Amino acid sequence: MLKDIGPQEWFYKELSQIMSLDYQFYERPDSSHWAVGSSINLLNKAMLPEHVLSYRETFDSTANTKDVSDFLEHLNPSNYRLFVGSQKHKSVELDKQTPFYNVSYHIEQLDPLLTTEQAVFGNEMFLFPKPNVFIPENLQMSDTSSIDTDSDSSNKHPELLRLSDKLELWFKQDTQFHTPHGAVYITIEPKHLPSTPLESVLGSIYSMCMDSVLTKELYGVETGGMQYFVWASESSLDIGVGGFKEKMPLLLDMIMHRITNFELKREEYEMYRLKLEKSFSQYQYSDAMRNAMMWHSLITNSPAYHYKEREHALLNSVTFEKTQEYIAGLLKQTFVKMMVSGQFTETEALEMSDKVVNTIGSAHLEKEQMHNVYTVDISPGSYMYSFVMSDEGAENGGVASIVYCGEGSDLNDTIALMVIDSMLNSLFFDGVRTKEQLGYAVLAALKESGDGYSSVQFLLQGEHNPMYAKLRIDNFIREFRGKLEEMSDDSIQEKIGALSKSLLEKHKSIGEETLSDWDVIEGGWYNFDSNHKLVEKLRSVTKEDIIGAWDRSINPTTAAENYTRIDYYAWPQKMWSPQSEDLVEYPETIIALYGCLKYDGIVSRELADVAEAVALIQAGIELSESDTDSLASRLHQLYNDSNSTLKSKTALEMAVEHIENDKRQADTTTRYESQNDYHEIGMRKTPEGTWMISDIDTFKAANGLHPLPEPIEELVPKYSGV
Repeated sequence: MLKDIGPQEWFYKELSQIMSLDYQFYERPDSSHWAVGSSINLLNKAMLPEHVLSYRETFDSTANTKDVSDFLEHLNPSNYRLFVGSQKHKSVELDKQTPFYNVSYHIEQLDPLLTTEQAVFGNEMFLFPKPNVFIPENLQMSDTSSIDTDSDSSNKHPELLRLSDKLELWFKQDTQFHTPHGAVYITIEPKHLPSTPLESVLGSIYSMCMDSVLTKELYGVETGGMQYFVWASESSLDIGVGGFKEKMPLLLDMIMHRITNFELKREEYEMYRLKLEKSFSQYQYSDAMRNAMMWHSLITNSPAYHYKEREHALLNSVTFEKTQEYIAGLLKQTFVKMMVSGQFTETEALEMSDKVVNTIGSAHLEKEQMHNVYTVDISPGSYMYSFVMSDEGAENGGVASIVYCGEGSDLNDTIALMVIDSMLNSLFFDGVRTKEQLGYAVLAALKESGDGYSSVQFLLQGEHNPMYAKLRIDNFIREFRGKLEEMSDDSIQEKIGALSKSLLEKHKSIGEETLSDWDVIEGGWYNFDSNHKLVEKLRSVTKEDIIGAWDRSINPTTAAENYTRIDYYAWPQKMWSPQSEDLVEYPETIIALYGCLKYDGIVSRELADVAEAVALIQAGIELSESDTDSLASRLHQLYNDSNSTLKSKTALEMAVEHIENDKRQADTTTRYESQNDYHEIGMRKTPEGTWMISDIDTFKAANGLHPLPEPIEELVPKYSGV
């Protein structure tokens, strides 16, 4: 095909233009990029000459047709090497070996018949690309000289241009980067996406099919310095477009046209249905941490669906016709949230939003009809959820301990917790991984959820039983306060300085800046000044503030009455795991001890026997000579063995000392104790006063849903109308 078509002059010009744009608007990467690149270059034995290194900036767009034609003559069936790699090669003797790695291989000449057949092979299946319509030609930028960037003008943050029953439009003109770029983010909220597991699956199939179609139609986007994405999320259809301003309206128009005129093809439906089915089958092989966080999402969000529910819907309810019906009704009623930024003007932003709304052409969506993912409004107290993983081959279990810290709008505690977060993970890793050798996947971090609430998450995965791991997390939390008290003023100021620098770090591109603003808009608070407010507060934070925040939110012995925590236990099938009745009958220290004794091969008795033996040791009962072989005697010897490094030794000490569960039950005890039947609240109580979640749906119904975030200020648009 290449030889038949021959050199194309437009291709040279296009290539030259692409290289010129890449060089002229090169975005500076992170410092790590230069560090790695420089170290690699220093190892090179030979450096390319300067004229080769700089060819991308000096590429000659003049078509040298003779050189290209001469090169094409070398592209023929008898002038190439074919590499075939496989686990096995039938009827082929691999008579050679590579040095060092000893990889066996064989070389032979291609059969002349094969090269002859290739010489006459037609090129009907190959198509030469057409000129790229996404390569910009007009790089002119908007006049921003009249914008006062030094004052507290609205230009420092996105401005709300329109707010109606169909559209929420935000706009921000670039006055910082001065490049001909822009970015557009759109969230289309349909009426029914997705309110059931079936609609969730249909949305996934639609997203994959749409992505396939757009990939074929928009293959030249990336080459032209543009980017886009389209995805059906849990509550909306999300669209993002970025790159050179001149071509963005064209790209957006093509995407919107395809979305509103999408025709599902049966072959693509069958392919992505099968792909989704395979992805569901892989979920069972997720590790302990992924399993724990999946259950956390299912328990604390509504609606949320287990992959088994979605898999069941796929296998039993999804059809080609039903998928067509879903797509046809997807955009009947919508609400559009949109942001335009970069080198666009207000007028251009308004025109683009009008075109998006008109292209969709749907009826407006009432606020009550909008589908939202809510957070379960969990009452203060301590909760747990224990489960056995589906993967039969899994050998490692894990625990995820989620401690809620209240609303992110409480700046005093937020900044103190941010200082704590800067040191938390390294100390947690040092304590439970390095010193206790407990788990290979270790993480402690402050996380903020979509509803503005924050939590500290302790994640620990390893070969030891999850209940024991949880008790060691408790021990770390109790001892961490001492680490805070030991902090010097210089250390605190160093962490504050690093945090302040991170919060005020300037964005590297208009795309990065727009994404940051869009996250704030999507969050629902519209608190664009949050980072500056946090830095102002950081300047006055003290050690007492930091310790106070820890005591109020994380430390169970001192936490306020709103202390809330959920522990998720992931048990592998190869490890002994407690039944529900065990969890409500025996203290967690006994369950942790029993698991450790099983792991160390010390006990083969029942859980009740271990509890009884520990009770004897706690009571200080003297054992007679006839008891020397009893379980109590063996545990007593282990308890007094100062040289033992077994986890069973530590677990036994915790069980004998029986450190009472410190977690505050607050008002949950009185609230839930009024229920005569625990089945009505989907929970049962453990000896420590922790609520064991036994029925997720009933638990959610008993707690209700947390309201959606409200804007910190009233939203007043600059213009009225659609």
